[in-house]
Amino acid sequence: MTSIDQILQAAWEHHKAGRLPQAEANYQKVLQVSPNHPDALRLLGLIALHEGKNNIAVELIGKAIAANPSDPSNYGNLGNALQAQNKLDEAIESYHRALSINPNFAEVYYNLGLALQAQGKLEKAIESYRRAVSLKPDYAKAHYNLGLALQEQGKLEAAIESYRRAISFKPNFAEAYYNLGVVLQAQDYLDAAVESYRRAISFKPDYAKAHYNLGLALHVQGNPDAAIESYQRAISFKPDFTEAYTNLGTLLKEKGKLDDAVVIYRRAIALKPDCSEVHNNLGVVFLEQGQLDKAADCYRQALLFKPDYTEAYINLGSFLIDTGKLPEARTLAGHGLERVLDESWHIASFALVACWIDGLYAEAEALVKRYLDTVLSYSTHSKHRVFFMYVVELMQHKEARTDMYAIEAESPIIILGDSHSLSPANTSFDWMGVRVKAFSRFVYGVKMFHLASTVKKQYSIHLSAHLKAINPASHLLFTIGEIDCRPDEGIWKVSRKGRVPISGIITSTVDGYLDWIATHVAGRDFASITIQGVPAPNYRLEEMNDLGDRQAFLDMISAVNNRLKTGANSRGWKFLDVYAATAGEDGLSNGKWHMDNYHLQPALYAEAYKWIK
Repeated sequence: MTSIDQILQAAWEHHKAGRLPQAEANYQKVLQVSPNHPDALRLLGLIALHEGKNNIAVELIGKAIAANPSDPSNYGNLGNALQAQNKLDEAIESYHRALSINPNFAEVYYNLGLALQAQGKLEKAIESYRRAVSLKPDYAKAHYNLGLALQEQGKLEAAIESYRRAISFKPNFAEAYYNLGVVLQAQDYLDAAVESYRRAISFKPDYAKAHYNLGLALHVQGNPDAAIESYQRAISFKPDFTEAYTNLGTLLKEKGKLDDAVVIYRRAIALKPDCSEVHNNLGVVFLEQGQLDKAADCYRQALLFKPDYTEAYINLGSFLIDTGKLPEARTLAGHGLERVLDESWHIASFALVACWIDGLYAEAEALVKRYLDTVLSYSTHSKHRVFFMYVVELMQHKEARTDMYAIEAESPIIILGDSHSLSPANTSFDWMGVRVKAFSRFVYGVKMFHLASTVKKQYSIHLSAHLKAINPASHLLFTIGEIDCRPDEGIWKVSRKGRVPISGIITSTVDGYLDWIATHVAGRDFASITIQGVPAPNYRLEEMNDLGDRQAFLDMISAVNNRLKTGANSRGWKFLDVYAATAGEDGLSNGKWHMDNYHLQPALYAEAYKWIK
């Protein structure tokens, strides 16, 4: 064995052991004796490539090729160095040169696949990976990258098969387990996805993305505590993981840990100040805490960074309507309708509500003319679609009953409540011996439950702000209560889900609601105070999923109304018995006064005196 061979062998031993400085020193000794030694040049080039010195690697491997143009490994290594420089066309050409010399070079097919995949040429990349694994069936990395390319093509079943093959040849392949989990989760195989993420983490405990995706899957499975723990672990290994902070904040909010959610969202914003979604989510938390100005500021920040952000427009617009800032709500909607191209009708829905409350009928008609066809084309009954169509129905009623919209009135009556307050808005009718004109003071989705409890503070704050601004000479009508008595939410659902006696829930909800009103009207001499009851249902109870006992549900509505009436009368208030007006012999709507499944026609109020008790 020659001295050069001995030095080269020693260098290679150092190289294999990772002692690169010693290996490099020995390769240099070889070149001092033989400046064009192809192996020394190639292996020095590989060290340079490993250290990120890509220009040097290209130069050294190029010299190795000049010294030995028939060695396919040199062309393969040159391709790797060129790919590291992002010179993909040149890299691909070099790989093809290697394969022209050795068509059975599995590693070159694999690296060629990487370059083609980086160029977005997925079919060719897949072909190259498949050639690699046909030549080397246990080539785990090639199976894995084949899975990535198939996943990118949307061929999820084939991707799953490739990931599983990669794992079969490399059982500790954390990345393969992770991506297998991603594909399984995309196909809603949540149990299998969770198991795959956990296997990835078992082999790579600091795998932040795997912890994060495990959190996503656990959240969907309905395991929020475990999901929170996973997000926290993801953050512990990747402190700048904005998405993990965002999802952690959302879960904390859902669990009612609002202060903790604020802290987490603020950390996310510190990492990514222009993240509109986090600003918007923080605004929602502030709203639930009753910090209304902070909530509005967050929504405005969200729109500052993302001027076409539909959800932020809707949240800010709803807030402005709930707090009676209708001109600002309409201005905001105008900006939004100019900027939001997709589904702008959601913004038009709160603009339409604002116009209806203020009696701006020409503007309302313009919105309906512009967006009605779009709204009707959507099959989903979102809150915004329901409100849009509700106001459309009210406008049609106005055209049919122009007599109710006369301006002349002796006194105002302020209708406070949820969507039911919109029905009599701007109508005139007889009320306790005087002619009144109705003005809506609307709060989206307010329930008796919200006012009876300490949760969802924004509803109490919004409604109390309306009350403070009302002239004491006005009549008051509270229209809250119907939402609490639906089959899929409120008293009925809480009782059935918790197996709690319904009578206790009715008592605490209704009495808490009436106590809230009593506290907020104390010391103010309003002309009258009336509590509106709950109308008969105008939907087929037989079509309700998991309704339970039909008669018990109807008895619940009667019990709520009786409690409302007794509580109102005991406080010196009146009770508007809309159940008596709307119920048929079977306890369901008699079809006289409903305008949709839930809401009453404005015309009912023209005859309301018949049912005031």
